Amino acid sequence: MPKKNEDPSFRMDTPRRLLRARDVLNRRATRIIVVLDQVADPHNIAACLRTVEALGLQYVWIIRSIIEKRPTKRSIACIAKGAECWLTIRRFDTAEECVAQLESDGYSVWICADGENALTLTTPTPPSLAENEQIALVVGRETDGVSLPLQKIAQKRVFIPLSGFSASLNLSVATALVLQRLLDWYPTLRKGPNETQRNNIVQAWKQHLGMNLVPFMEQHPNFFSSSSSFSSHGDHLNSTSTGDFAARVSCGSWAPKALLRREEEQRSQWQACQAAGEEKLCSVEEEDTDEKNGRKSKRSRAINT
Repeated sequence: MPKKNEDPSFRMDTPRRLLRARDVLNRRATRIIVVLDQVADPHNIAACLRTVEALGLQYVWIIRSIIEKRPTKRSIACIAKGAECWLTIRRFDTAEECVAQLESDGYSVWICADGENALTLTTPTPPSLAENEQIALVVGRETDGVSLPLQKIAQKRVFIPLSGFSASLNLSVATALVLQRLLDWYPTLRKGPNETQRNNIVQAWKQHLGMNLVPFMEQHPNFFSSSSSFSSHGDHLNSTSTGDFAARVSCGSWAPKALLRREEEQRSQWQACQAAGEEKLCSVEEEDTDEKNGRKSKRSRAINT
């Protein structure tokens, strides 16, 4: 039964997966997009997609690289963790095509690059941003950065000052740092999608939310609408308690069952050695997989008790 003063249309049996999806949708930063400019390594692209989705963006534009590397045996899907399913991705064959579309859509182009008039992201006072201004953050390829066509139309250059011996960051790491800083500077970027964007996103998400949830969505066609009566009963993302929010949000990390099983076996052997009071080294058997030929081999590792 609904609690007192709650909207009677609120159902306590609302699927948590849909509540999660709706709260994610409400927080989508649709006024900022990321443009991956001819990134050559597919693994870097996959990592950027995961980063962008995790930080709450929806739109990614990808300019094809002529020198694209072949993906290795390591699964790209394993890196992206399914993030591409929740993103709206648009692809361009050339930088010129992307430039024309950015200008047509009225984006303010910010590029990740240093140089003359570049703005360091450590500055406490960010540049002013118009009320409805849309930002296109361009991340260049690994070797030489942002391409010349996009440099020519850039309104701003932003960069991360480094203090160590390393002169660069991994592409997805740099993307994460820049995006988080921009979202901190301009919280209004997270105001959520308009109704047209909302409908298009939900239609694309339906197949990934699960067919078993389709009947509920058909019964409540306005569930994802910004004016939905469900909107005041948000899931954990709308919690006002910082501690509660941190306790409920999963980082999405996981370990294979085989790894967890081996870890438990090793822990048991180590505890058995301690219980026996043995001063000698305990030998623990580990299993390795040779990625080159797919063969499995076993080895012993000593544990000092």
